[in-house]
Amino acid sequence: MPNPLFLSTTSEKPQLLTISFAHDPQGSLGAQLINCDKGEPFEMFSPGFAQVGRLLDGETVARKCGVKVGDCIVAVNGQ
Repeated sequence: MPNPLFLSTTSEKPQLLTISFAHDPQGSLGAQLINCDKGEPFEMFSPGFAQVGRLLDGETVARKCGVKVGDCIVAVNGQ
């Protein structure tokens, strides 16, 4: 039986969002991020490196792609 502490509380499924800034190195996701990788004990169960703290105003990449406050960034590829 799965441990109830680690069961999802939402019916939402994770979504892969791929954004390339290859042609626009100064581009922006359009979100202010909260760093979740500072090594604090309370962060040990955080599912990502960063969490979306707020969306910037305007028609940003984040808004167009359905990013919401509270979403987690779990991986970043530097290519």
